Amino acid sequence: MINWPDSLIDELAARRCVIFIGSGTSASATKKGPNNETISPPTWDRLLEILLEKCHEDQDGSKEKANELLQNQKYLDCAELIRHNCMQPADYNRSIESIFSGYNPTEIHKAVLSLDQKIVFTTNFDRIYEHLCLRDEGRDGYVALNYYDDGLIARMRSPKRIIVKVHGCAGTPEHTILTKSDFFKARSKYPGFFSALESIFLTHTILFIGYSVNDPEIQLILENNIITYPSDNPHYATMSKGMHRTMIAAFKKTNNISVLEYDSADNHIQLVESLKELCVQVEDRRQYQG
Repeated sequence: MINWPDSLIDELAARRCVIFIGSGTSASATKKGPNNETISPPTWDRLLEILLEKCHEDQDGSKEKANELLQNQKYLDCAELIRHNCMQPADYNRSIESIFSGYNPTEIHKAVLSLDQKIVFTTNFDRIYEHLCLRDEGRDGYVALNYYDDGLIARMRSPKRIIVKVHGCAGTPEHTILTKSDFFKARSKYPGFFSALESIFLTHTILFIGYSVNDPEIQLILENNIITYPSDNPHYATMSKGMHRTMIAAFKKTNNISVLEYDSADNHIQLVESLKELCVQVEDRRQYQG
């Protein structure tokens, strides 16, 4: 089980924490496929495999090169070739919308909702978390924004909870950020959003859930000067055990992120149970603080 730091519990209890949810949060989500089979959202490498399968053979060898990059785990470079050389935009858009639609929420999504923070960021294309928040009586208490929408700062001053799609959404697949060039294009076109995002990293404690050190989506966030200033107050990331101590130390030194490790056995049940316990501790702290 994760031993949650008191400082993080305090930040969550005061709703001063911003939660970032990644693809691992949705990994155990399910829906029924065309043959009534149970399917889950693809991992990053599996997504690239699926997209490659839909690509036509070409004369310049782009598909072959993309497959080579995929095998060598050069995911961002592979994605670059797939999106901008191997697939027609219409094919990409249809694929993304189909792949990431229709899933049911996981226990991790429900735990994040129970933590009840003002802002939740997600790099996921799926709409699982916002659908969970916006259904039933929660409909009027939440608003979902994409990186290209206006009003993030204004919404932060409103009483509503905010869900922010940092890399876009399957509902508007033409705006999804899959590659480095997509990211830089978005930063150039929507500097106000990314300036606000950088400010949030400076003024709030961040809790990352559902990422690993090597995930391309967290690399895009961390490697593009979002976290730029040293601080005695770290951010936090839940990650499965297995990283070498040296890697963990380097990750913290580079990004000011303390890794909270857990055993990933049995479909990450330890993370689920740890998050449920965190919800209890946070609510107890709120009751104690009045």
